[in-house]
Amino acid sequence: MNAVKLTLSEYLGRVSVTLTIGLHKQKVLLYVLRNANQKLLLGLDLMREFKLKINDDFRIFQKVDLNNEIFEDEIISNYTQNANSVKHEKLNATVNSTETIAREECDTTSNSNECNENNLSESEKQTVNELINEFNDVSSKDKYDIGTINIEQCRVELTTKVPINLRPYRCSPDDQKLIDEQVAQLLKHNLIRKSVSSYGFPVTLADKKDEGKKTRFCCDLRKLNEVTVPEHYPFNRVDDIIDKLHECGYFTTLDISSGFWHLRVDKKDVHKLAFVTINNHYEWLVMPFGFRNAPAIFQRVIHNLLQKYDCLIFATNYLDDILIFSRTFEEHVKHVKIVLDALRKEN
Repeated sequence: MNAVKLTLSEYLGRVSVTLTIGLHKQKVLLYVLRNANQKLLLGLDLMREFKLKINDDFRIFQKVDLNNEIFEDEIISNYTQNANSVKHEKLNATVNSTETIAREECDTTSNSNECNENNLSESEKQTVNELINEFNDVSSKDKYDIGTINIEQCRVELTTKVPINLRPYRCSPDDQKLIDEQVAQLLKHNLIRKSVSSYGFPVTLADKKDEGKKTRFCCDLRKLNEVTVPEHYPFNRVDDIIDKLHECGYFTTLDISSGFWHLRVDKKDVHKLAFVTINNHYEWLVMPFGFRNAPAIFQRVIHNLLQKYDCLIFATNYLDDILIFSRTFEEHVKHVKIVLDALRKEN
């Protein structure tokens, strides 16, 4: 398995803010990390409080109550942002006010008033660089540079045997060029193959988060998802994760590159995950994004992987993100090595 974005984050403290998302306004307590990759991350607890939910296509909706009528309003991923707010047509998430929590409360479980604010020493930085070099083979060079996890394969169990075959979507010449280029890469890296399946689902381009434009290749599997027998697997509770972080001062996050693609599709089910473009007919050999059961399957696989190598004492995961936490730097280096070695062994 290949992972990217090895990040050591220093816990600085907590801050109380008033946050507005859509029509919902609430005071929340946030944890502050030095050099965090994202400006703001909402956990499952806050998503519930703000009445947000993610559907099978990873679109975010908010339940809205207007005139005693409840409906779901989609929160679009296109947005512009400044120092204090995130805005677009339907979402207005604003930090209205902030209240800094005393640094004496940085350690939420012990009587210690210390909160390490220093950067890593030169020797510690050298140790981190040596660690990265040691596991360079685990680091992904691009989104197609991935391994194959053999713990489990993706199964597609349907409630009907009647095939679903839809026409390809029309698109502009520029979009079609991008689709053809990405299909060529998927073929080259043995992630898809030509198909003669009686199934077929259209493809489209979606906005890519870090580019802000339509470049992400997506299959519209909604009709397949409607007849797919759902799989369920428990996701970690935010409060349980926070309990595990007690007295920890060092954190590393691992982002599994192109996470779902690490799982191969069972040979008996490959034909069900076929898709059509204007030019041809293909089928997925790996678990595609947008498939209804992909999140539950992947959560189970990574959790079982960490459990297999006795990592759950100092590591946890949410889908393709693995969080490693330790009390001391020396302990943390050891823990990171164990997790990276486990990922290496599982390819």
